[in-house]
Amino acid sequence: MEDKLPTLLTVEYVVIVIYLIALAGVGPIVKSFNRNSDDYFRGGARTKWWLLGPSLAMSIISAAAFTGVAGAIYEAGVAPLATNLGQWTAGIVLVAFLAAWLRQLRKVTGAEVVRERFGVATEQFFSYLNMCMMPIYGAFQLLGLSIFVSAVFKIPLEQTIIGLGIVVGVYSVSGGRWAVMATDFLQNLVLQTVVIAVGILAFVQLGGVGGFIEKVGASGGFQFIHEAGAFPDGQYTGTWVIAVFCIMFIGQLQLGWSARFFAAKDGAEAQKATALMFVILIGSTIFFMAPPLAARVLYPDQVMAFSGILNKPEESAYVVACLNLLPTGMMGLVLVAMFSATAAAMDSGLNSNAAVIVRNVMPPLRRKFSLISLDPMTELKWGRRVTTVLAAVILITTLGLAKLGTMGIFELMMNFAARVQLPLTIPFVLAIFLRNAPRSSAMFSIIAGFAGPLILFFILETQGISFEFSGRLVVVALFSVVGFFLSYRLWPDRDPEAIAQTKVFYHDMLRPVDFEKEVGNANDYQQLYLLGRLSAGLGCLLLLLLLIPNSLQDRLTILGMAGGILVVGLLMLFAANRSRYKS
Repeated sequence: MEDKLPTLLTVEYVVIVIYLIALAGVGPIVKSFNRNSDDYFRGGARTKWWLLGPSLAMSIISAAAFTGVAGAIYEAGVAPLATNLGQWTAGIVLVAFLAAWLRQLRKVTGAEVVRERFGVATEQFFSYLNMCMMPIYGAFQLLGLSIFVSAVFKIPLEQTIIGLGIVVGVYSVSGGRWAVMATDFLQNLVLQTVVIAVGILAFVQLGGVGGFIEKVGASGGFQFIHEAGAFPDGQYTGTWVIAVFCIMFIGQLQLGWSARFFAAKDGAEAQKATALMFVILIGSTIFFMAPPLAARVLYPDQVMAFSGILNKPEESAYVVACLNLLPTGMMGLVLVAMFSATAAAMDSGLNSNAAVIVRNVMPPLRRKFSLISLDPMTELKWGRRVTTVLAAVILITTLGLAKLGTMGIFELMMNFAARVQLPLTIPFVLAIFLRNAPRSSAMFSIIAGFAGPLILFFILETQGISFEFSGRLVVVALFSVVGFFLSYRLWPDRDPEAIAQTKVFYHDMLRPVDFEKEVGNANDYQQLYLLGRLSAGLGCLLLLLLLIPNSLQDRLTILGMAGGILVVGLLMLFAANRSRYKS
């Protein structure tokens, strides 16, 4: 096994270190954008679509893509892409109208949306649940990367977790939402460059598109639905595909995640950002699935040689393909892409969660103890403090998760989504369209979705009865939906003020944002100029990899990857200068 472990060149370590230092330095660079808590938590609602779109894409992609999802594709073919199909189908609804509606709610956090629609009690209930759940989600992302890096490169797991967590914490604490979006943009450039390059090389290695289709098809890689019993827990069967599709579809269309769009300048910008997000996701998936499918055909022995090192050796498929396909010296860039995806996904447990705590959890507590309300600048200071604490919580949670379980990251994420995220999602999707739902409906639905299945599964397990994944999901969904509609009878709205507030909520949701009147002070030029400089600098850094001894073909691959990022940066600087001249 020793000869199959990757050996990084000195220049690759240099690239990784410089990149991580640059990543941490973005926060101080954009710190001047933060004048108050509104800037810190949602970018002042001044973000252009081209900056928000990649950030939205990076919030969905994680290290689980390079490890768990790639491993699932290696072992089951294209069946795991049911998760992508669910997201893409939801994207049609978001682009058509829902992204604009959610932006037009005009709030800073998702919990504020919950308060306006469902009342203070539900807002607090939602806030405390989110406060507990989001760090766990962030910990899954950090664990997905840390397990792989520590196992393959023999870096102690605890040191890996702490080191990566500190980098993410530094830029989230110092720069807030602007830093997150700026780093997401740069990370997306690196990630997509790597994914496209490795995907193309995988197609070429198998003899082009025709050879790829023939050889992967012969290995069963294009099988979308598998027979029952082929995989544990009913995975990749027809019912599993439908269940996973529904989880991902519903998860994209809920009020609780509306904060994703609050940074946009208006509803139209939110729609365009969402369209760009799904263009990125769909395009990258085409290239992303090629390496693990190619590994099925070309490198099965190398993948399975990770038995005893990883919980699931299949989770090495993507990196094994990279080791065999990429030019010498490019493995460091793959690791940077993995760092990027993890860092972006972890933000859901940091900056966004800090906004909920500072703006939704702390104010009632301060009133209870007769403390004065926080002004915007004090909220900004508390936002940084809370983000720091959350970074520590994610680190501790990750260290704890590292000692538990033997399932792969993909299975962990799917089970977490089915048992925890689904009950928190269903009422906030139904309420978008069922506008007469009582304010108690979300509370009833969430409690029923958590408690009902827990009790039922416990009783059935004592009788030796258990459900596979899709069955568990159906039970959770049924309890959640029944709880939602029971609220109509058990606790309907009778307060005229509450009914009037609900009508105002939907009126605002459908009312377009007038940016000049409601927000103003656009900084479009500053966004273009700053990100253009950072992108061009990143491209120049990667051009240094041309100094590594390689064949002409490999040098051209490096030139294409680094040059593409450099060109994007130069085009942005050109656009920034034109916009400044016109203004």
